[in-house]
Amino acid sequence: MANSSLSSGILSNLDTLSGAGAATALSITSLGNGKALDIIGDSLTSSNLVNIYSNSADATGRYLLQINSDNSAALAVCLGLEQDCTGQSALVINSRSTTGTAIGTNCSSLTTGGVASFWSNSTDASSRDLVAIVNNNAAATGATCLKLTQNANRVSLNIVTDSATVPVIDVIANSMTTGDGMKILMDGTAMTNAKGLKIWNTTNSVGNTWVGNLAYLYSNNTDTSTRQLMRIWNANTAATGTTVLDIVQDAGGTTGFACGLNIDGDGLTNGNLVHIDSNSADTSTRALLLIKNDNTAATGAIPLYIHQDAAETVVNLHQVATAAGSSYINFVGTAAANTTGPISTLTTSGAIVGHIQIELNGTKYWIAALADPS
Repeated sequence: MANSSLSSGILSNLDTLSGAGAATALSITSLGNGKALDIIGDSLTSSNLVNIYSNSADATGRYLLQINSDNSAALAVCLGLEQDCTGQSALVINSRSTTGTAIGTNCSSLTTGGVASFWSNSTDASSRDLVAIVNNNAAATGATCLKLTQNANRVSLNIVTDSATVPVIDVIANSMTTGDGMKILMDGTAMTNAKGLKIWNTTNSVGNTWVGNLAYLYSNNTDTSTRQLMRIWNANTAATGTTVLDIVQDAGGTTGFACGLNIDGDGLTNGNLVHIDSNSADTSTRALLLIKNDNTAATGAIPLYIHQDAAETVVNLHQVATAAGSSYINFVGTAAANTTGPISTLTTSGAIVGHIQIELNGTKYWIAALADPS
């Protein structure tokens, strides 16, 4: 059917019969390698090559266009789109749906296949997004751009990248004020030993040296407001067995300087490198800071070592409240020493080899340093 002189109107009009019957307006049967329908619109300007239109008010669920490949052995693609125009989209969906979805898939027979696959082999280095999900209306505060629901005991999101110098995940939240850049909510009642966030570095390959960081938190904000760059909070008073921060260091440091915690404060002026504060009124016996060498064979371990290069005080002790029988400093000695008093003393002493200066309430005193009498 061809009519090259037709400029307007309808070349062919096929009407289905009204009524209860399922009449077919057009049926085409194709045999062999030919095409059942071939539509060529080389002279088109602003019109559509194919226009499928329905104004029916019938509420029955149906497809305005259905493509069915009914033979499981056929390697036929139901719909193939080839777009040679470089400045246009191959598929555009304009939906006025309010409670429905613009794209819906039902793939309940999948085994090793997938619901959707996006693939590009372009060598162009221009900046672009292979998939972009944009909620462009600032008033749509209830819209979630991407939601993943995983009902199986399996990974919800798996990212594999060959990137060497750029982030695998880049979160940009320049307008954030009091919100969260990333939030992981784990309130499941069945959770026991689960981890909210796990960053895992496996064994290095032979010959490779890894000097990176498992976690790197960085701030270059000039704001002088009081804030914490990192805060770990156990907010439930009943969780008495919870340790807020647990650091385990298995490296012995025999070939280098390995430590459980390293704090660098070269830019300090009048701040504190470490600040430990408690405002609890509880009278239970406890230690705000406990350093314990728990192995008697570790004879070379020093529980606390303080090194001062400046000509200034090494240790400053300040006690505000006093109570009868309380000690400012309490030394508890070994079995060979007299431990009946607040300060352990030996029954004999050697010669004086030096003095230690202390200051009490602004007055300086000297304590004699005696040689070991043994």
